Amino acid sequence: MKTTKIIAAVMAMTMTMGLCACGDSADSGTTDSKSTKSTVAQDKSQAETTASNDEETSSAVEEVDYQYGVVSIDVHFRFSKHFDYDWKIGSTIDPMTSTEDDSCFLTVNKLCDEYNNLTIDADKPEEWLDTVHDQMAKDLSNGYTYTMVNPALDISENEIQEINGRTFVRFVGSFYDDKHKNDVDCVGYLTVVKGDPNLSEYKEDNTAGFIVAQTHDKANIDELDAYAREAAETMAVGKDEWDKME
Repeated sequence: MKTTKIIAAVMAMTMTMGLCACGDSADSGTTDSKSTKSTVAQDKSQAETTASNDEETSSAVEEVDYQYGVVSIDVHFRFSKHFDYDWKIGSTIDPMTSTEDDSCFLTVNKLCDEYNNLTIDADKPEEWLDTVHDQMAKDLSNGYTYTMVNPALDISENEIQEINGRTFVRFVGSFYDDKHKNDVDCVGYLTVVKGDPNLSEYKEDNTAGFIVAQTHDKANIDELDAYAREAAETMAVGKDEWDKME
């Protein structure tokens, strides 16, 4: 009888230990499952954060591709950082050379004044280029970037274009640079800002515009055009227009 009780007790202990082991195994499985889910959630969160950071970085890269410039206090524009604004040379045409090649971005300021006795009509774009052609050639020969002993700008094509509600004369031309002894090609966008007593400098009709030039053997007219047109498309006159552009 005692032997039977002992055997029964041993069997009961064995079953109890087995149940405990099963319980531990089940708890371990639950813990592992929770741990796995937590790791997946963390990985997902990290991936989303990385993706968000990548998007912000991409946006920042796109933003720094452009910079802002002025023709005068009244006229603002946006243009490519292909050109070095820090090296802008203050003159009537403000040349800015490229950081990568020999191309040059030039702003056309007011070409008509009391010294050359030129006047221009904002409502007659067909006359603009003829009116300021010679003065523009003289300004291109600024002595810093280009020098022309006999300033002459040969226009091979020109057309009147409407860009964002503003009239421009787009022209393609060339000139000889005596300083570097080579031919230079250029693309320009010329407009006339209508005189306004509320403006600081354009009280009367006068010119504004953009020219991009490069030596003939390296120049790609389409690329020069793209750089100049970007400035024309973003040109704003007066604070109200500039605030809208930003």
